[in-house]
Parts: sequence; C-alpha cells; structure tokens
Amino acid sequence: MSAMLDIIESQNPSLVRAASELHQRREIPADCYVVDLEVLRENTRQLKKAADANGLRLYAMTKQINRNPSMLETIASSGIDKFVTVDIEGARAIHAQGLDVAHVGHLSQIPRYWIPEVLAMNPDVWTVYGYENAQFLSEAAVSAGVVQDILLKVIGPLDHAYPAQEGGIFSEHLIDVARKIKELPGVRMVGTTGF
Repeated sequence: MSAMLDIIESQNPSLVRAASELHQRREIPADCYVVDLEVLRENTRQLKKAADANGLRLYAMTKQINRNPSMLETIASSGIDKFVTVDIEGARAIHAQGLDVAHVGHLSQIPRYWIPEVLAMNPDVWTVYGYENAQFLSEAAVSAGVVQDILLKVIGPLDHAYPAQEGGIFSEHLIDVARKIKELPGVRMVGTTGF
C-alpha cells in the first residue's frame, strides 16, 4: 500500500472503505476521484479561519481538481473563493463555473493565442516566465484597455522543477529583465514567485 493511501486510511478509514465498496460494486471506475466533501469543507473553513486571523488572502490551487465542479463549489462555498489555474483548460472550467480565476501562468504559461480569452477572466495576478511572455500579455492588455498585475517567475542555480514545468527568469538576469518589463504598457509588476 502506498504511503499516501496509508495516511488517508489512518485519517479517514470510512472514505477508503466506501471507495472500495463502490468500486467492487462497479458503481465507480478505476482512476477516478473519491472525495469526502465534508472533510474538504471543514479543512477549507479551518484554512480560511487561520488566514483571516493572520491577515492572509488564500488562493485555492486547482492542480489536481481544476475540472471537478463539486470540489470547486465546496471550496468556494466554504470561504476560499479565488482559484489558481494550472492551464488554459483549468481556467476555462473554473470560469465556466462562475468562480474567480485569480492567478494564472504559475505552472505553465498561457499560450499567446489564448491570452485575450484569459485576460477577459480578470485574473488578480498573472505569472510570466520572461520578457517575451510579458510582451504578449502587454499587447493584449493594451488592446483590452486594462493593466494586468504580474509576477515574475524566478529560478536560481539550485532550484529544481518537475519535467515540463521548468522555466522562468534566471536570478542573475532578473534585474535586467525586470527593467525591460517595467517599460511595457498594460502590465504592472507586483512581485516575484518561484516553484
């Protein structure tokens, strides 16, 4: 048994039992989500309470769940109503559900062709991996008559990333790239981020 399953079984044995029974009765297929929405609701409420007590704003990361409407709605109705999307499909799914697409571009860049579509979703912040991506976003923002807040993704010499999630501005080039981006209309640098 995997370490993750061991943890789930120790914390929520009824979830594991229910999932096994549903699968054995062929009511759910293999390779699907089985989520205890009550636990998700309570965890979300606890996170929100702690964030509020410390003056923090939370964004729900939708990496594994970005197309699961029940989970998204549970999180939103429990107090965390801003979402980070992983890709264009996640942004579309979250937006279609009427939820707040608050942060885009962190794990993968939005392709140039779809920047106007995602820009129309009014994200709070948009991560860019370099000058060229910031320039594409700048052009779309100017065309839309908006100013988009951006984060610069920075990578250092000792950083590690998962395959296909590499990318960013090398730390030794950050100042030069930031100066160039600062001159672009339609975008406003508000910080940096990393992975």
